[in-house]
Amino acid sequence: MKRIYSIPVLLLSLTGCQSTQDSRQPIPENILQNLSTQWVVVESCYNSGAYTVEQAVNYRDAINYSFSTWSVEQVKIDKTVGEQRTAINDYQSTNGGLGTTCKNWHLNMETTVKNVNNHKHQMTVNQQRAHEINKAKASKPVTYSTSQDSSNNNIIQCTKLGDLSFNKNIQTFKGMVCPIGWLPYNGW
Repeated sequence: MKRIYSIPVLLLSLTGCQSTQDSRQPIPENILQNLSTQWVVVESCYNSGAYTVEQAVNYRDAINYSFSTWSVEQVKIDKTVGEQRTAINDYQSTNGGLGTTCKNWHLNMETTVKNVNNHKHQMTVNQQRAHEINKAKASKPVTYSTSQDSSNNNIIQCTKLGDLSFNKNIQTFKGMVCPIGWLPYNGW
């Protein structure tokens, strides 16, 4: 069987050593399930020859990046991926193979890649904005005061991607960037 990457090695390299407090939100169960299912589908579709190496690598990179935007323990990921592997193996045994699974998941995988690219772009824009703000603050004349309002530092309001309703689901997250699947809410 062909193998692309080992889950623990990739996620360990993504997380690295962190000396500051983690500002990422805990991963919701449905997102953990979805990303774990995507991981196993990519693995199975690649091993069956339905996905090329380039597709599999792009999808895996996007899935790993998506995992890295949430606070989640590796043990939890491994457990959920193991459950999904069992489920897909049962499916293959019952149905004599993957059937249209790879084709059916293709759009989902491409959407994940697009969402990750959008998220990376938004992070870059936010970092540039923060840099410009810090640069402007550094060039201001020094003033001394006893009170500083830091109540809104490092929080962002986000709305669910694709929510076009008038009653939007608006959530507040710690950090400067919305998690995957969420967009910054600017009052629209």
